[in-house]
Amino acid sequence: MSDRRFTPTQQAAVDHAGHDILVSASAGSGKTTVLVERVIQKILNGTDVDSLLVVTFTEAAASEMRQRIQTALRKKASEATDKAVQQRLRQQLSLVPTAQISTLHAFCLQVIKHFYYVIKLDPAFRLLSDTAERLLLEDQVWQRVREEHYQSNDALFYDLAQNFSNDRNDDGLTNIVFELFNFSGANPAPDEWLQSLTAPYEVPETGLTTSAYFKTTILPKLEATLATCLKDLALANELSQTNEKFAVYLPTIATAQAALTAIQANAATLSWAQWRTQLTDAQLGPAKRTKKLEPDEQYDKDRIKNALDNVKGALNDLLTTYFVFDEAQTSQIQRRAGELVGKLVTVTRDFKQAFQAEKKRRYLLDFGDLEHFCLDILAGDTPESEAARTFYQNKFSEILVDEYQDTNQLQETIIQTIASQAPRNVFMVGDVKQSIYAFRLADPSLFLGKYDEFAKPDNDSERIILAENFRSRRNIDDFVNLVFKQIMDRQLGQLDYDHNAELQYGATYYPDDQPTQPTELLLYETKPTDEESTGKLDKAEGQIASVAQRIKRMIDNQETIWDRDTQEIRPIRYQDIVLLTPTRNNNLIILDYFQRFGLPIVISDAQNYFQTTEIQIMLSFLKIIDNPNQDIPLVSVLRSPIVGMNENELALIRINDKTDDYYQAVFNYLDQFEAQKSGQLGQQVFEKLTHFQTLLNELRAIARQRPLVDLIWTIYQKTGFLDYAGGMPAGRQRQANLHALYERAATYEANGFKGLFQFIQFIERLQKQDKDLAQPTSLANQDAISVMTIHGSKGLEFPVVFLMDANHQFNEQDLRQNYVLDDQSGLGIVYLDAKKRLKIPTLPELTITTQKRQKLRAEEMRKLYVALTRAEQRLIIAGSCDNQAKLFATWQKGQQNPDLRLDASVRQASTNLLDWIGLSLIRHPQARDWTDEGTPFLPLSGDATEFNLTFTSETRLGELPGALHHDQDWSQQQQVALKAVDLTTDLANGIQDQLTFNYPAKGATETTAYQSVSEVKRLFEDPDNDQLGQLRFDADTPQQTHRYVTDELPQPQFMQTVRKASPAEIGTATHLVLQEIDLTQPVTIDRVQSVIGRLVLQKSLTANVAQQIKVAAIMTFFESELGQQLLAEPAQVHREVPFSLLLPAAPLFAGLRPEDQDNVLIHGIMDGYVTTDTDCILFDYKTDFVNPADPEAAIEAIKARYAGQINLYSAALTQIANRPVTAKYLYLLSIGQLVAIN
Repeated sequence: MSDRRFTPTQQAAVDHAGHDILVSASAGSGKTTVLVERVIQKILNGTDVDSLLVVTFTEAAASEMRQRIQTALRKKASEATDKAVQQRLRQQLSLVPTAQISTLHAFCLQVIKHFYYVIKLDPAFRLLSDTAERLLLEDQVWQRVREEHYQSNDALFYDLAQNFSNDRNDDGLTNIVFELFNFSGANPAPDEWLQSLTAPYEVPETGLTTSAYFKTTILPKLEATLATCLKDLALANELSQTNEKFAVYLPTIATAQAALTAIQANAATLSWAQWRTQLTDAQLGPAKRTKKLEPDEQYDKDRIKNALDNVKGALNDLLTTYFVFDEAQTSQIQRRAGELVGKLVTVTRDFKQAFQAEKKRRYLLDFGDLEHFCLDILAGDTPESEAARTFYQNKFSEILVDEYQDTNQLQETIIQTIASQAPRNVFMVGDVKQSIYAFRLADPSLFLGKYDEFAKPDNDSERIILAENFRSRRNIDDFVNLVFKQIMDRQLGQLDYDHNAELQYGATYYPDDQPTQPTELLLYETKPTDEESTGKLDKAEGQIASVAQRIKRMIDNQETIWDRDTQEIRPIRYQDIVLLTPTRNNNLIILDYFQRFGLPIVISDAQNYFQTTEIQIMLSFLKIIDNPNQDIPLVSVLRSPIVGMNENELALIRINDKTDDYYQAVFNYLDQFEAQKSGQLGQQVFEKLTHFQTLLNELRAIARQRPLVDLIWTIYQKTGFLDYAGGMPAGRQRQANLHALYERAATYEANGFKGLFQFIQFIERLQKQDKDLAQPTSLANQDAISVMTIHGSKGLEFPVVFLMDANHQFNEQDLRQNYVLDDQSGLGIVYLDAKKRLKIPTLPELTITTQKRQKLRAEEMRKLYVALTRAEQRLIIAGSCDNQAKLFATWQKGQQNPDLRLDASVRQASTNLLDWIGLSLIRHPQARDWTDEGTPFLPLSGDATEFNLTFTSETRLGELPGALHHDQDWSQQQQVALKAVDLTTDLANGIQDQLTFNYPAKGATETTAYQSVSEVKRLFEDPDNDQLGQLRFDADTPQQTHRYVTDELPQPQFMQTVRKASPAEIGTATHLVLQEIDLTQPVTIDRVQSVIGRLVLQKSLTANVAQQIKVAAIMTFFESELGQQLLAEPAQVHREVPFSLLLPAAPLFAGLRPEDQDNVLIHGIMDGYVTTDTDCILFDYKTDFVNPADPEAAIEAIKARYAGQINLYSAALTQIANRPVTAKYLYLLSIGQLVAIN
């Protein structure tokens, strides 16, 4: 039993055992705390930490979990009074670094390293961890496989390529092959999954409706639609009988009910033709007119009309979706499409095998291989596989899986393979409402299946619900529950938002005397009905400016929050605020506007890299360097700041040559130019084109002869584009983007790939996959507003949350291609009738698209849940709309439903998060004054949720800071402003004083505030240096500031060619090993080598460096007198201790006047020291070479070299420990000798 106060359900999650457990942990319910406590309690009850397998979703989560377990164990050890318990906890602490607390990929890697021989794998492999390198290798292999198929003259392959390609390229075929390859990789049996893709296209001789696919997939959908239609008709019939004015609807309803009931009764036996005929006959006729109605009667009529419209729409959808063609035509399409899918499966397998062979040839494994090879090892039927499987089943007493909702079928199979069968021992924790990683092929149905099964009384497994939210104030919980109990159910959200799913208020630590603030909706109108708009701000700019203004007001008015750390109410700070965005597209606009308002901001996610202007320009430039006969990239460069041509100048080139491509038109203009016949515009065009042509020729020559990095850097230098980008809004971010392009080019060539054309193709593929070339770094500010995507915010919490761009349209791009993929339903393609040039959706494509759309809606719903539940105390939802009237008209569609849960068709028709929120809120009593229509919605009459709605517009925002007038540029505005100034004598003198002002302590402004030990240690070569005078540099050496620096800049990492580990690298590695060795255990060669192996595994050391660490030298150190003292008193030993020390600037730098005095911060890290009751002993490891020809002289030289550094450490340690340093030692590892420093 844990000693911390937990809720009963949390305690159950900590204590229960002996069977599989699924913990459904809502947002803020403390799942990580519970997971850590469960581990601690198991250790206290006798389980070793290295007998637990703790699986996390990310490496960062694994690191945090490991740290929290270590912290908890240290706390328990310090509190323990029993020596045996204390010793055991210390032993467990020593095991934590090597315990299996990791991602599943890392665990799989361990399995492969231990049991590689089971699958006859060469152990000398390298992990292909760089995504870009993997994509490059895939491209290389695919090009070879594709060419082989083209050369085979296979007519079916040509049909396949035509079906998925356009008139310019066959990228469509490439995309579908890669997607199939990736989808199959998430399946435990990828070849079988690929082979199953053809089954839905099989048509038996007995007809379409007798096929297995129709019976198992299409027929249930038809029956479900019929049931929904009959339900709507029953409602319409019931309402029509309440008022004689509605009797006109009854005949139509009765006819439809009879027709649909007959279809429903015979659904299993109807032929294709009968389905078409009977559905057509069952369609409803035109709407009936009723007599004049009273307002309360109109409400019921609207409900009748809505129900009948739903029926009409559903029947029409069935006919236009499945039954467009007769059975013969549909069967022919199915069979022909099935042949193409079969060929596609063959091509994908060929690529898969070729890619695997190429990786094997290069001794590479990628992350997909890790999981599949691990499963091959564990699930095989050989004696070796059985031994490996038994080893892990016996090794792990329990398997704990964090974020279980984000696992896929392959990962689930691995976990179940190593789980104990009796008793079961898998502990899974997660929240399916936060499963938002479908793009990573996460499968929430695994969680949902156990969620239902484990709740059954006769199931041996257990489901535990953690519903209390200990993160958020009650107003946040109320708002989330208000929205989700109306929009989320199993039909659309894959989970019923019932009492088990609702958030329960648990954050009772918030003070009662600080009132909660209502949730705010802040919406920008682009076309307000009562105002004129100039259109200066688009919808993105409008809502961003509105949010910036709201934050500015929040800070200026000192609106408050409760500080959980200090336990006090305080004003909101910038760092309390986060902006959550559905995409990164508007990040640079956010950066621009927030800078105008003077709001500090840090962007965690870079904008979509390829959408940025500067990268688009560079990619266009690279394209025309490779091939200038490309009109769009060429005009992009000419129009860009690199050349600087305007529309009139570009038009003049085309007027001069109206028929050739644009590059030829440029050539012709230069060739035919006659200065005397050209006006000023023509001369300007000639000069710009002449300069551009010279530059282009030079760059094309560089591209043929020199590396890509030289080409890109030459572009930056010759054009000044890098500097220009720095002067644009968000300039530093743009420069970071350009540097990222340069660095990726270096990595591209370092991996053995060459050529500008291939590089451009590689970039285009990354662009299509929405993968950044690199992760450009934005400069952070400690007290700054954060901006991140909703995906990036998962697992985090913030006092104040702004959900941005809530009106952003759902991304349905995957549904608009000529194929649709689903890990469970398979592949649906659009068949191209080449003769008729007609694209025809196949039956699998139609059904999978419907399923996929529902899954996408469910994922969007879960993203909304994640976004709203990040808020601790304040929640503001920002968006935009045309105007209030149109927005409310959309939201009022939900008022026609008398049930608490909104009608499925209304929810399905919504295309953004804002509409889901609005549909839920408009029925609330607080929204009654939003419109003049509607009646009170009784199910929400007692709901206490508080929220408010504010509309802004261009007029209401007023003049924005930093915004320029459109009819004047900045310089013109300044000139006008200056002319209006009355320059009096006093004002002129004041300006003169300001311009000629000399700061009295100028020397202090030129003196660094920070120095590292390595830079300043020369001053401390003797303790008396501060008495001997100031250090002066050579008078011939110009010094611009008071700071010591190294003489040379470090070489960029990508330019370094390291063939063997340098002495400095070996020295750093040796220091790391000495730091990591457990001093509470005897130091043996095996323990030292174990530490080295662990550091290599953790990627703290490379294998190359690790092999050159002198283990014998480390052993010699611990056999020395100092080493023995460290082992004898490990609690008094302090290793790798960082320190900061303030020293006066005057003793450090010459030329400082008394009034310039200031302090300099010295920062460094000591290798270690030992404390006693009265003094300290300082020691430092050195790996310097000692010349055996004259060791005494070499040792003296080393002592002189490091005396300053050690004396500086000593001065810092005296202040830190508040006791004298009585001994200072260097331990020379190369000769195993301890040297005293006087």
